[in-house]
Formats: sequence, structure tokens, C-alpha cells
Amino acid sequence: MAFKGYQLTDADTNGFTLNGTFKVGSHSIRLGDTLVDATWAGFTELGTAGAALAFGDLIYLASADSKWELSDADESATYDKKVAICLTDAAEDAAVEVLLWGKVRCDSLFPTMTPGAQQYMSGTAGDITGVAPANVRPIGFANTADELFFCPSPFDVAATGFLTNIVEDLTPQLGGNLDANGFSIILPSTSTAGIALYNTADQVTNYEKGVINWASNVFKISTSEGGSGTARALTLEVPRSGAPAIVTTYTLQRENAIPFHQLSWTATTTANNVGVDIGGSIGGEATKALNVSTAFTSDSATAVTGISIAPTVAQSGTAGYYGLSINPTETTVGSGVKRLISAQVSSVDKFTVSNDGHTAISGVAVGPMLTVTSSATAYTNGGGTVELGRTGNLSMVNGESFNSVKILPAFTVAAPATGSAQFNGLVIDLSGVTHDVSAGGAMNSSGLKIVGGASTSGSFNYGLEVSAASSIFTGTSGSRSALSVVNNSLTTSYGLSVTSSSSSLTSGSVLRTSKTGTSGTTAFTGSVADVSWTHNHNAAATLDHTANALDVSRAITSNHASAAITVSGALADLNSTNVQTLGTLTDTGNILKLTQGYASASGDVISIANSGTGKDISGTGSTWSVSKIGAAVLTALTVNSVTVIDTSGNLSSANGVASFTGSPSSITVTNGIVTAIS
Repeated sequence: MAFKGYQLTDADTNGFTLNGTFKVGSHSIRLGDTLVDATWAGFTELGTAGAALAFGDLIYLASADSKWELSDADESATYDKKVAICLTDAAEDAAVEVLLWGKVRCDSLFPTMTPGAQQYMSGTAGDITGVAPANVRPIGFANTADELFFCPSPFDVAATGFLTNIVEDLTPQLGGNLDANGFSIILPSTSTAGIALYNTADQVTNYEKGVINWASNVFKISTSEGGSGTARALTLEVPRSGAPAIVTTYTLQRENAIPFHQLSWTATTTANNVGVDIGGSIGGEATKALNVSTAFTSDSATAVTGISIAPTVAQSGTAGYYGLSINPTETTVGSGVKRLISAQVSSVDKFTVSNDGHTAISGVAVGPMLTVTSSATAYTNGGGTVELGRTGNLSMVNGESFNSVKILPAFTVAAPATGSAQFNGLVIDLSGVTHDVSAGGAMNSSGLKIVGGASTSGSFNYGLEVSAASSIFTGTSGSRSALSVVNNSLTTSYGLSVTSSSSSLTSGSVLRTSKTGTSGTTAFTGSVADVSWTHNHNAAATLDHTANALDVSRAITSNHASAAITVSGALADLNSTNVQTLGTLTDTGNILKLTQGYASASGDVISIANSGTGKDISGTGSTWSVSKIGAAVLTALTVNSVTVIDTSGNLSSANGVASFTGSPSSITVTNGIVTAIS
């Protein structure tokens, strides 16, 4: 049966039923003109309501019972199903007619629409919206502000985000933005698949591109080039919306023990390879090129590390390496702090190195070669010490000199234009140390203490050796000392104290002063030891100086019944042992010279107080002596070049005119001349 020019009128309320194919040929099936409220035109079907429904509701066909329910873009069970528009009010389980495709108008439920704009399933059950929600399901377009052209998208939203059934080996073209809206773009897991962003129009031969893909189980974000394309840098940039607002937190996170970031590259002979290069320009609100602010959580068994530099070095020949290299280039600098290293704890400096190499260490142990612990707080044990040294064995070679610690300045010290200045190679200042003896005990402190260790063989030559270079003693004025002890605040203390409590000291010396030399053309006019006491009294005072310029004393006590102690060494031994082997050696010096330079002095030049049984004075081999009671024994006596007693004991009269033998009863001496012998 065919229809030609047939028109169904309003009287045909029941429509008609086709039992065969309905062909329209080159003609149209035309939907009705502009609709009025609560009308429609399109393809419909009958179904069963799964809930109370109203005209204009957006509904979906539930999989569980094949009933029509209200759709909701926020419910995963509804937004990817078959959808329709309800055309009749229906109670639950009642029959309902639904629009599958066509036009519909519902002023009570539809929003005011923009003609031509796409419409979506709403997050409010049963509604439509012109604003795309998080889960996007297009359902048609607006014909007018009130009329909807209902043509829902057939795509599988949950699985592919509307990009299903793209024919393989074809390149889909986008005329606008691709919006996944909360869904994933899934690519094959092969090394060649990925996302490529080209920087060149040529994407085949001479190209530059950025690539995001997987390669050998490694997720890569990289750049590549081909042909005449240029290798481009890769930048991760924190977004900024405009000064002064800036995103200050940029979080990169990893799980378990997998390194967050690992750099690796193939060894090459090209010089100056760089693993990570932080460049650009910072200033203003940017103060750190690299900031590590990891929070160290509580741990009772392991130590954590902020930054670890642990390269494996396997070199040969003249190769070398730097574990850490800090090498800024200063073009212009400001007046603020300039440091190569700043190590702090809670913003308090512990170890710093300034740009001029000045190093400051405070309160931190920095290795076996140098340990420094210093603080203003009180210590109860082992604190406030500076240890310099090394552990382990040291092999010495012939002629080698090794210094545990060496202070080796190399610069020119310029004197001021006026006044005086002083340079010190090493200063130990204890002025800030106060002895607190309130507990009752005694305190002993040393500005410099040298303690020798036990030695299985060999010996320590000197506890302290001051080896002065010749340059110290050159100059045009002033006096110089290899070792100078200056203490202007002495009261009852000692400027220099050398003590020994050793009970095994045998042939050594507690204090030794010596001068040796093997050659030279300069006469020695100084003193091997010089004890000088000068004092200028510039105030009215009556004083009695009872001190000695030089005090040499010996006090040996025998304090045991079985002790047999003999003291035979001289308290003071003045020994001159000049030797002439070649040439001429003339000795006119005095062994002991005592000079009283003050004419009004009344003290004795020599005063002998002898409480023993020995003589006051004894000559060589006791050939002459003066006893403690003043008795003199003389081999010969000469007065003013006149022999009074010769070596045989003979006496001579005045000027040697007459000689007598025997023992005279009296000798008269006038002005040093024997004038009478009887």
C-alpha cells in the first residue's frame, strides 16, 4: 500500500498502524512547528514507570527491572544508560510514554535555554542543564529558550569519555577543545604510544616535540628533535596569577621506598656534563634556588639525611673529583651577608664559610680531624674543648716533618701610620672564663696545655718547641723573642712556671737554657740567660723590696728511717769549658762577675750563711780555703803585686827586703803593703 499526498487530520486521533515498510522516497518526515507548553514531536515508545514521574522529566531505563527512573549525572548507575523524556504524568509501576528523539517543551521543568546551546544531564535528579557538570552526558540542543531538541549522546561515558570506536590508523581532528571532564584518556602501553606536543609545523622530518609516554616501565616526560630541529629544555614551572600573588606550595609525592626522582645518563667524553642545572634569575620574593624542607619524623633506630652526596668514584691517571663544589661568580654584591656555606640549627649559626674563606665553627662536631664544642651554657663533663689531631698510624720517611696542626698564614702585615699595632699568630684568650669556686673546690686552668702520650719506642724531644725563622729577628728597631710571656697583671703568681712532679727524673733537667752553633762570622755579645728586674717608682711610698732577682733553692728531705741520701751536686754550677783545637782562642772572661753599681749601697756583694760543717770557700783541690769562722788557708799571698807569702810559706818583709822563716807573731799591713813582720 502506498500513500501519496495523504494527510492525517485532527479527527484521526488513533493514528494508523503500519504492517510493512513505510517509504517516503525523496520527501521528508517533518516534525511539527514551534511547540506550545507540554507538547512534543518525535519518536516515542511505551514503558513502565519505576517511580512517580512527571511530564518533562529526564529519565533512564534501569538495567535491573527495565523500568524508567529519574536520571542523575552524579550517579554512575544512571548517566551512561538509555535516556528519554517523560511525556505523561505517571505513578510508580504505571504505563508511561517516553520521547526517544525529537522536540519537546516543558515550561515548568526546563530551564531558560540559549538557542543552539548544548544541554546536559543535570546532577539534580530528572533535570536538564545548560552547564556541563563533572560527569558530562549531552542530551540535545536548545531550539528556543523553551523548546529542546532531544538527541542524547549514545557514547559510553564511564569507559571512554565519549571517544569510542575511533577507527584505528585514522587521526581524529578536533575543531575545538577536548574536555575529558573527570575521565581518563587511555593510551596503549607501548613505548611508541603517548602524547606528543609539537613545537614545529613539520611533525615528520624537521621537528621539535615534547613527549609524555611509558618506555621500559619508566614514565617519561621528555623532549626530542629530528632533522634540523633544535633540542629544547624541559621546564616545570609553578603557576603564577600575577604579582604579588604566587603559588608558594608545589608538592611532588612518592610512595614506599621508590626514589621520587632519579637522574641517569650515559657516560660520554664531552666535558662539563651536568645532571641537574638550576638556572634562571631569582630575586625579590624568591630567596632560594633549591629548598629542601623535609620533615624528619620520629624514629628510634635510624638516622635520616636531608641531602646525601654519595658518588662512586673509579678513576685513574690524573683524574680527580669534587664531592661538593660551590663556585659563585660575583659581578656585583650588596652589603649583606655573603657566605659560601651556612649550616644552622634552628636559625643559629653552627658552621659558616664566608665568601672570603673566613670559617666559623661553633658547637658542632665536624669530624675526627677537628672537633669543636663551645657554648655559653654550663658544661658538667667534657664540654668546652677543642680537639685537633688524627687517629691511626702514620708512617714517616727519612727527613720528613709532620705537623698534627699547622697554622701557616701568608700575608704582609702593614704597620699603622702612627702609634703601634700587634699581630699574633695564635691567641688563646681566657678573659671570658670565670672560675666558680663557690662549691669549695679549687680550679686550675691552662691557656695552653701539652700532654705527651706513652711511646713504645723513641721519645718526644720537646713538649713545646718554638722554632723561630730568621725573618722574625730581622728589622730596624725593637727587640724580638722566639718565645715571649707577657703578664702585666701578676700579683702572687708566676710569669713563667716550669714544674715537674716526676719521681723518676735522673739526669734530665726541669729547666734548660742552651745556645749552640757550628759556624758563623758574627760575635755573640748577648746573654744565654738574662734575668732583669726593673722598677720605676713614680709615687710617694715607703717600700721594702725583699724579693730576689734570681732565686735558686734546693730542699731535699729524708723522711724514712732506712733512707741514705747523699747530696753531692752543686746548687749552682758555673762551668766554662772552652777548647782550642785550631787557631787561637783567648779567654779573658770571668767565670763569675759581681758588680755593685750603686755607690751608696751598704749590702755585701757576697754574703755567705753557712749552717753546715764545710768551708765557706774552697779552692781547687782544697789547696786554699776560708772556713766558716774566717780562718784562711793560703798557699801564697800577694798584696799589690808584692808577695807576702810564697808557695813555700816564707814571709817577706816590707817590699820583700827581708825574708823570714817559721811563724811570725805579727804582720803589719799598711795600705795593702806589709810594713812589719815580727
